[in-house]
Amino acid sequence: MSTGYIKLYRKVTESIVWTNSDMLKLWVLCLTKAAHTERKFLFNGNELKLDPGEFVTGRDSLAEEFNKGAKPKDKVASKTLWRHLKIMEKHEMLSIQSNNRYSVVSVCNWSEYQQTVQQVSSDCPATVQQVSTNKNDKNEENEKKKTPRKKRAYEESSIEFQLSNLLYQKIMENNSEFKKPDLQKWSDDIRLMIERDNRKPEKIKGMIEWAQSNEFWFSNILSTRKLREKYDQMNIQAARDTRGIIPKSKKEKEEEAMTLDEMLKQKGGL
Repeated sequence: MSTGYIKLYRKVTESIVWTNSDMLKLWVLCLTKAAHTERKFLFNGNELKLDPGEFVTGRDSLAEEFNKGAKPKDKVASKTLWRHLKIMEKHEMLSIQSNNRYSVVSVCNWSEYQQTVQQVSSDCPATVQQVSTNKNDKNEENEKKKTPRKKRAYEESSIEFQLSNLLYQKIMENNSEFKKPDLQKWSDDIRLMIERDNRKPEKIKGMIEWAQSNEFWFSNILSTRKLREKYDQMNIQAARDTRGIIPKSKKEKEEEAMTLDEMLKQKGGL
């Protein structure tokens, strides 16, 4: 657990956690567990990177820390604690990204309320406003900083991650020495294609497969960022290539099979 101190904003008394002592204790535990600076550490053999305001946990480990030193009758079940966390997430106090091994919990607006002494912005929801020391009273005129955008985490089962991995696998078929990219970063480009560019996932999948089978584009589309950038240009060419030769009518096929003399006779040329 991190050392040092945390700031507790007075409006915590108006938040959802104030009416439930277990939730208030859990909220304080989240604040004390959150990283104060960016750091990396090994977790089950994997290197994890935590941004300020984030911590890694699981249901059992969270319950163990929460119940440390408590009498048996006062201990709270891990299932109940996790339900409390989900309620806090619903009220935008934190966010949770989970996989089958661990969960990364991110305290919302951490940098604004824990790493600075600025006064809380009036347009922020009361439930996400954290503790502040009396130093805030001396800094009412300070310019309020915007909350840094939290990095998204994509599960391997997500469509964004699957499409990113598809591109990586297709590239590997053409170049087995291609260095494995940051598929989380690639997934974010895919998300932008879906959300901002209004690309349908099945269309993106088709474009990935077409680009990596095209003699020119397979060596140029080596990232999802490039895929997004060149999508419209490739779409025009792909439409032309996949359209191919327009099917001929029965009459055209018959004419094609005629000899020159037969065609001239039919048209009255001889």
